[in-house]
Amino acid sequence: MKKHGMNKLRRMLAVLMALLLVTAVGTASAGTVCVYANDESMGSVNPNGELVNFQVDDTVTLQATPNEGFALAEWRILHGAGTFSPDVDDPNKSVFTIKRFVDENITICAVFDYVAPERTLTVDCPTTVERGQQITITATLEYSEDDMGNYDTEKILYLGCASFNMKQEDYNTETVGHKTVLTQTFTVALNPDDGCWIRFTAGYGYPRPSEKVIDFQVVEGHQLTATEAKPATCTEPGHISGYTCSRCGRHFSDAAGETEITEDSWVIPAGHKLTETEAVDPTCTEAGNSAYWTCSNEGCGKHFSDEAGENEIEEAEWVIPATGHKITATEAKAATCTEDGNVAGYTCSVCGKHFKDEAAETEIADADWVVKATGHTEVKDAAVEPTEEKTGLTEGSHCSVCGAVLKAQEEIPKLEKEEDKEEEPEKEPEKEPEKDPEKEPEPEPHKHTEVKDEAVEPTCAANGLTEGSHCSDCNEVIVAQKTIPALGHWLGNWNPDDAGHHTAKCQRQGCTYADTFDCSLVDLPAEEGQDPVHFCPICGYCDGAEDGVRVEGLEILEGEAKGSLCAFTVEPDGEHKYLVIAFDHYGHLMQQEGEITFAVPEELSEAGFVQIDEDGLVTLTIDFTPEEELPILFMILDV
Repeated sequence: MKKHGMNKLRRMLAVLMALLLVTAVGTASAGTVCVYANDESMGSVNPNGELVNFQVDDTVTLQATPNEGFALAEWRILHGAGTFSPDVDDPNKSVFTIKRFVDENITICAVFDYVAPERTLTVDCPTTVERGQQITITATLEYSEDDMGNYDTEKILYLGCASFNMKQEDYNTETVGHKTVLTQTFTVALNPDDGCWIRFTAGYGYPRPSEKVIDFQVVEGHQLTATEAKPATCTEPGHISGYTCSRCGRHFSDAAGETEITEDSWVIPAGHKLTETEAVDPTCTEAGNSAYWTCSNEGCGKHFSDEAGENEIEEAEWVIPATGHKITATEAKAATCTEDGNVAGYTCSVCGKHFKDEAAETEIADADWVVKATGHTEVKDAAVEPTEEKTGLTEGSHCSVCGAVLKAQEEIPKLEKEEDKEEEPEKEPEKEPEKDPEKEPEPEPHKHTEVKDEAVEPTCAANGLTEGSHCSDCNEVIVAQKTIPALGHWLGNWNPDDAGHHTAKCQRQGCTYADTFDCSLVDLPAEEGQDPVHFCPICGYCDGAEDGVRVEGLEILEGEAKGSLCAFTVEPDGEHKYLVIAFDHYGHLMQQEGEITFAVPEELSEAGFVQIDEDGLVTLTIDFTPEEELPILFMILDV
């Protein structure tokens, strides 16, 4: 495409050579017809060369064949005269009728030209102007990306009437999508002539280059009208109030047209007025939402997922559905002297609420869920008088239910034997010192005003204090308060989630502590050729099958256990049922040692691995040896 300038020169030389063939002017009724192409690199013609023995009114059928990238622009007569009748179906075919020979010759040239690229020429400028006004005209040419870099393609030519003093001010190109936009800006000084015009042409080839002619109307002075302010909308710009000239389109802040308002100051840009709605996480019962922005402009109300207002979304696309409760059965737990218990029901591991039914339709209020601690049942421990042989004890007390010492008995030393007593010589009574009449009397000793220091109950994480007392006058401690160690968290059963973790919550009233750990997965026995099922013996999670069912009533009769007992029945394949026994400490498996005997609940009393003594007690004894890889036991039961 860079050879376009040379190709133009070649076309001009070809036309000049054809013109030089005319050496004299004359007419004849018969002669020769000569047909050729202006540039054989662009296309070919048929017939080609000289054709003899033609008469006036004879016809010649002409066929042009353009090469790729070129087109037939026209059939041109260089000598003689005649008419062309184009073929309605083939634009490259025409029938020529001879009308006159010149020096017994007619010369016809098939003029080929480059196929013009796709292009659009636009011109932006005011068409009504004042005399002597300077205006800026922007001509923009859009053409295909394939033609970028071609001088002939990019060039914009302009021609103005004598009224214009034209000077090129700016030259700028930019790529927009698959188009290149070329902008040339001119400053035009208008002389006092009406009927002014400027012609812009762009490009090359066939069809002919794009052309725009701008006609200007020259007027004298501004014709101003008051213009009310127009608010901008989301998609259309507005403007401020002022005065606008109906002739030149310029804006002014005063009715006299002395203070002009620039276009940037006049226009109020379009755009949405967005307000953010922050993201809200969904709960078990209420939907949440992702962050979104809403336009508050009147008549808009559109919603967007981004702060820039570029990605519009439909209403409710931001809604995140409620998660629903994740329910696990919770056994009833008896209250103790110091710790609350709870009724049986179902607990959501997400929100912590309690329900009467597994469908979580009937909620249990916290006041109805908690069984308050019973408090200690105090029993006095009688005082024991000391003797010469044994120490004694002060009176104390303890709880008859849990055995906790409520008031500790203190030891009283043995009585001294008579023979061990030494006779002491009689002492003379001490004489009271004589009082000095001039000496001031000694003050009476201070008497404390005792104030109780209330006891502080310990919590899971904080120490408590016993009751004490101090003097409210001198602040001296009378009865020191003693520290009661923190209770530590009392975690309930571990409940699984769907992500391979289990969580347990503290059961003490008022404590919201919960802890989460990865499940301790083990492989259940599998049939030959089948993949084993992964199971957590602490929470009952079963990967690929229904979770295990916690066994109630399995209790330790004999033996020492480390950690808390966990027992489940599980059916991984629907054909076999297993009893899984393990011990955990804070969500982790604990290895056991030695024999442990369990009392077996009635539901497992007919299993083949239990023992029944003469009193009908059903038991199970397991010998946990240190060599076992995992502290669990699988027992096959009939399904």
